[in-house]
Amino acid sequence: MAKAKRPAPEDDEDDAPASRPSKTSSTTKASSATRGDPDADSVVQYLKRQNRPYSANDVFQNLHGAIPKAKVVKLLNDLVEANAIRGKCYGKQWVYVATQEDRPKPSRTEVQATDLQIAQLKEETAALRGDVARLTEAVSKYRSIPTLEALEARRAALQAQADELRTRLAPLEAGQSHVSEKEIKAIRDRRTAALRQWRLRKKLFKDMWDTITENMPTKPKDLMEDLGIETDEAVGAVMPKA
Repeated sequence: MAKAKRPAPEDDEDDAPASRPSKTSSTTKASSATRGDPDADSVVQYLKRQNRPYSANDVFQNLHGAIPKAKVVKLLNDLVEANAIRGKCYGKQWVYVATQEDRPKPSRTEVQATDLQIAQLKEETAALRGDVARLTEAVSKYRSIPTLEALEARRAALQAQADELRTRLAPLEAGQSHVSEKEIKAIRDRRTAALRQWRLRKKLFKDMWDTITENMPTKPKDLMEDLGIETDEAVGAVMPKA
């Protein structure tokens, strides 16, 4: 990784870059600032062990706050100046990584083996993504199934409804009447009055219709169809005899 030019310290809240160090800073000053500092050694050793890029906040978090964040930011900047680590700005964020000069270069065979491993991991990743998609779909289906608590509440409600219906049905099955004689008489009287009106209106219509169609050349049945008139017989309505 190319050496970064004087990475900027970060603020205490996130990894957004602050202003860069003064141009008067030198590698010698940075080296002397970190020499003999156990915290600086801890940061370097951590980056070497992980051998991957981290932001200042990542380093602070992964060291579990053993070093104050402000000091982590300063140490990283000083270590970059001292060429003890490498730093590079990507967009608005600085990342840091251990130097690679002291690591042995892999052989051609090792590179090929690594490439093969990467290809295999990509295939495994694709398969796992398919599994995740299927499992996500299954989870969505299971979430739509009512919970045991909801089913139990529904069962209890239906049971209460069934009990109420049984209570209402029991007297009927025993032959007990819930309608009084007075109510029965009122219903029969209304029925008799309705039948009387039915017969009267039917007779009035017949007399009127016969008078209208008596001297017409058109058949009464055809005229009735043209006018959309439906008789009781046409719709299957049968007047009770009593």
